[in-house]
Amino acid sequence: MRVSFFSGCLRLLLTAILFATGACDDEASAIGDGGTDAGTDTDTDSDTDVDTDTDTDTDSDSDTDPDGGELECEVDPDRIFEDLEYFASEDLGGREAGTEGNDLAMQAAEALFEELGLEPVGDDGTYRQAFSYTKPDYLDAPSIVVDGESLDGCGDYAVFDGSGSGDVTEEIVYVGYGITVPPYDTGDYPGCSLPSTGYDDYAGIDVTGKVALVVRHGPDDDMDIPDECPDGDLCTVPGCLLDFGAKAANAELHGAAAMILVNHYGASAEHEGGTFGEVYIEDFPAVWVDRDIIEAAVPDLETWTDGIDGALEPDPHATGVEATVSASMGIRTVATANVIGAIQGTDPEIGDEVVIVGGHVDHMGNDVCLQPGADDNASGATLTMELARLISKCANPARTIVFALWNGEEDGLLGSIHYVENPIYSIDSTVAMYSIDMVGAGQDTNLVLYGAVDDANAWLAQVMEGSAAEMGYTWAVTPGEVSEWSDHYPFAYAGVPAVCAMSGLLETHDYYHTPADTSDSIGLSHLEMSASMMYAGLKPLVEGTEEIYLTSGKAMLEGVAPAPVDPDNRLVRDR
Repeated sequence: MRVSFFSGCLRLLLTAILFATGACDDEASAIGDGGTDAGTDTDTDSDTDVDTDTDTDTDSDSDTDPDGGELECEVDPDRIFEDLEYFASEDLGGREAGTEGNDLAMQAAEALFEELGLEPVGDDGTYRQAFSYTKPDYLDAPSIVVDGESLDGCGDYAVFDGSGSGDVTEEIVYVGYGITVPPYDTGDYPGCSLPSTGYDDYAGIDVTGKVALVVRHGPDDDMDIPDECPDGDLCTVPGCLLDFGAKAANAELHGAAAMILVNHYGASAEHEGGTFGEVYIEDFPAVWVDRDIIEAAVPDLETWTDGIDGALEPDPHATGVEATVSASMGIRTVATANVIGAIQGTDPEIGDEVVIVGGHVDHMGNDVCLQPGADDNASGATLTMELARLISKCANPARTIVFALWNGEEDGLLGSIHYVENPIYSIDSTVAMYSIDMVGAGQDTNLVLYGAVDDANAWLAQVMEGSAAEMGYTWAVTPGEVSEWSDHYPFAYAGVPAVCAMSGLLETHDYYHTPADTSDSIGLSHLEMSASMMYAGLKPLVEGTEEIYLTSGKAMLEGVAPAPVDPDNRLVRDR
């Protein structure tokens, strides 16, 4: 995910800790599958023949509407896919916030909300809650050339958000992981794995005016280095040593004119993109390049990197290979909005309590090549629309339910942050929040609820699991570790029980943030599983019947406070 480091609202709420654009990074914890075989069929019909209205509450909705017709109270994966295919179409151009394509997606959601009779609770009686922010953007198309070969911006490389501008044609110099740790007293840093005499990937090599070639992460893939080793005053926030921006700043400090970063050897070779966080060097261009491309020009790359990992000693090398890194970047203002509709609760005791469900509608656009964003996150946005259809027709809302299509998520969770800073309904009255993010691919056997291992959120998984079983669904609910890379997180930070729903584990979403994330990669079985499980989890909360599924009763709603968020936790930063 791309995160804007210029956003004032980001600083106000999370003080620049939401740098999770690699956010769905490989730091995300691997959770056991927990799936069953029962959801693996690819039939577009429901996996069960049961009516999804088989809940046991006494005021359950009827299977007929007031006009005597049959209510459609089952998920329709074909209908979701039809919406998704439009959202991920070339006509919408990747739905980058502030673009015409993004606005067209918002209009489609608004039209549906109006058709369903959802109350417009945005600005001035509309469905839109407007906000704006600034972000880096291309002034001209970038150009990357390695060893005489021009690279394709639609897969070979990505310019970092936060990259400066420049046009550099110079030798590539390999500088390992690109970090510098000063000498230190082991008594002060007992957990530092690097030599107490100091560690400097630039020692003994002159990179003045050259292109620094840097590997992601750190020696021996030790992710404790930022927290356990000194940074020599390089970091503006604690524990930044392995951050992309810190590596760029260190390269510039040592005289480099540009930086090429490649993925570490614990991950695939493909570039993933990312942000510099609070770092911005106006005349220092920096790009992420597919490691295979660099290895073709610098065949000793893996050998040199393995040597550093084994000896924990720097091993820089001149390569004799020339590269051009050319980027022209500027700052633009983005005017956009969240799309928000609501159904007011009717119960005199809990009608003012609020349940929020939403998925971000924006993706990464078409700056250099089209990024359709079918799984991420046309799937979550259109599944939210399907849930609005089902809840509005087939539930009796005791609580108020809010349906939201968030915007600016790819630039730093900015739409959800804006809502938390400017809530339409009191944050204190919000009893649960679901972010639906990437539910069209991955695994179709289990819905992962990232954050549900936390004591404050575990009850959400209990409700979903119990309700789904009663509805006859045999898909699994898999609680996941707390995550900081989707729109639930600003709510969790504010103390709301909040989880991110994803079809299967993050690492099973093969086309995440690539041009290959098209509607062709979407599985109807994934959409059916995800929508059915979300409906099962939401319906009891909306109708106020969740207590029957809780092991310790309704006190779960009022009991455990969310664990405090550590603003310096490395997981929230982009490395």
